Amino acid sequence: MLARKATLVIVNDIIGSVLGLVALFFIARELNSHVLGMIGFGLAFVQLYGIITNLGYTKAHIKRVSEGQDFARCNGTFIAIKVTLLVIFNAVILTSLFIWTDIMGNGFESRYHLTVIYIMILWFNLETSSRIFITTFTARLEIAKAQVPRILGNIVRLVGTIYFAITISSDHSRLYDAAIPLAWMYVLGGAVQLGTAIYFYRGYPVARPSKELFKSYTKYAIPAIIMTSMVVITINTDKVMVQAFWSSRHVGLYTAAQRIAFVIVFLTNAIASVLLPSISKHHARGERAEIRKLINRAERYIILVALPPIVMFFVLPNRVIQILSGKFEDAAPMLQILSLWALITVINTPYRNLIQGFDRPGIMAKVSILQASLNVILNFVFIPAALFGIPLLGWSAVGAALATLITQVILFSIVRLYAYRLSGAVSSPRNLLLVGGGVAMGATLLLLDNLHPANRWFILAAYGIIGLGAYVGTLSAMRQFTRKDLTFFLSAVNPREMASYVKGEITTRGVDGDEDDDEGPVDHGTEDGDPKNTPRKPSARKSPRRKAK
Repeated sequence: MLARKATLVIVNDIIGSVLGLVALFFIARELNSHVLGMIGFGLAFVQLYGIITNLGYTKAHIKRVSEGQDFARCNGTFIAIKVTLLVIFNAVILTSLFIWTDIMGNGFESRYHLTVIYIMILWFNLETSSRIFITTFTARLEIAKAQVPRILGNIVRLVGTIYFAITISSDHSRLYDAAIPLAWMYVLGGAVQLGTAIYFYRGYPVARPSKELFKSYTKYAIPAIIMTSMVVITINTDKVMVQAFWSSRHVGLYTAAQRIAFVIVFLTNAIASVLLPSISKHHARGERAEIRKLINRAERYIILVALPPIVMFFVLPNRVIQILSGKFEDAAPMLQILSLWALITVINTPYRNLIQGFDRPGIMAKVSILQASLNVILNFVFIPAALFGIPLLGWSAVGAALATLITQVILFSIVRLYAYRLSGAVSSPRNLLLVGGGVAMGATLLLLDNLHPANRWFILAAYGIIGLGAYVGTLSAMRQFTRKDLTFFLSAVNPREMASYVKGEITTRGVDGDEDDDEGPVDHGTEDGDPKNTPRKPSARKSPRRKAK
């Protein structure tokens, strides 16, 4: 069942990524990089202020609910916290914009940038509100309820984006302000996501916020505040700095390459969403051997899934970018750099989750501070041509990509060291053999492209299928892709069983019953299968004798 839960998250991310790439294709073809750059800048600008709305409480909610604390009081406490933080966010960002524009008399590259920012603030309110409910679903491993709102919201937003990209392209006088209707599509998608999440949340118990639980959440969140804040800074500072020192065109090129590379990272985030609660349960029972087994299996399957697209993006970056538009050809080196960043990120994801699952947010806080500090410093060195009269490298968006890669390389070894000290978890040497399949695929793609350039999307797709065949064939010959692996993937994506699982979960109102998750690459039970040791979902029933910790 856990395999199917993870697969559902992956399916959602694949749907969102595919539609996102299709939307990116139409924006690139019909509009220009300036429009994409304005959207990318608006999102990054608002999300930097969005640090206020998280402050580590999202992870604290997942942690406390998965530990089995009073579910109703957890919900009431979490809702109260998030609503309060959302009010503070709106006050801070609107006041900042008023001071910058009306009092100081400053502005942005164009008047459209400010309009896009205001629209994105509305979207962020809808998105954050929906996350209140989605986080609760995730904490209970109710993955269908967590993913369906996102799927519907993404579909509505991206279909609308494609429609407006085609419509506006016929009116060349509107090309520069095309970012405004595209930004409104984020609002529409956010509204659909929030409405669906609220619908699924019906019947869930919500009790009066608990002072004791608030303290418990805060205790866990204080170190996590630093971690989550640093992550947001790392993800968004580069685009804001590229806009500040260069232009929307450069932000658009970087955003295009980043969105393509993020397809790979989304796959690992899917597994991570169900990995953290599982690690927490095993840690609470002192089952370190099970945790090591869990991490090794998750890492292996992550590499198996992520390596083929990484190889294609690294070996044929120009061909991938040309499929979008010739106007984005300068983004090819950024895609190549970010594909390496994605590789390092995905194979490190299970180990980051291990540290969090051991209830050691302080460690991840230190790692995140180092990550954000390195990234910001490198961005200041690589992006601007000069700063305060001091000449710098001036590599623009390419510099932003390099700063991201170098930061992740340094963080890789640090995270692995901490994970080993906590649990003894190390990568299996067997995983290195998977690189052989990647080398075979890369060589196949280069050979085919030299014989006939992949200058059409269907040619590139055909080469990708052939390269994937070389990848699987090589791993099979090396006995690194077995019938057991094939059976797992086929079982995880079985349409009938997936549909049955989704229907069964989303039609269950409230929190009826418990469910054991004991199949797939990550085991919840013990090796001897003792049902007494199988973790169960936290009960929705409140006991008068049970006090919140």
